Amino acid sequence: MARKSHPKRGEPRVFESIAEAAAEGTELEYLLALQRKLARTLDASDTPPYALAGLSKQFNEVSRLVEEKRVKAREHLKVVESPERSAFDAKDI
Repeated sequence: MARKSHPKRGEPRVFESIAEAAAEGTELEYLLALQRKLARTLDASDTPPYALAGLSKQFNEVSRLVEEKRVKAREHLKVVESPERSAFDAKDI
């Protein structure tokens, strides 16, 4: 079984396995696991040079999706943490 870190509340968990992230994690956690795997593969000395262009393209696309998910999460938190307040009207009771 892959290890998972236990992050602060609201932060995504870190899965060591892409399969486990896909099975147990959120979409963001899955994308982050995939991003880490792609980064490790890009950095590996045994990665064939002909594969670097395709891997780089995939890494960039996954990174874009991760950022998109994080922006949406931040926007959601802003709405949840500071909802619009309307003036009190006794008629509403």
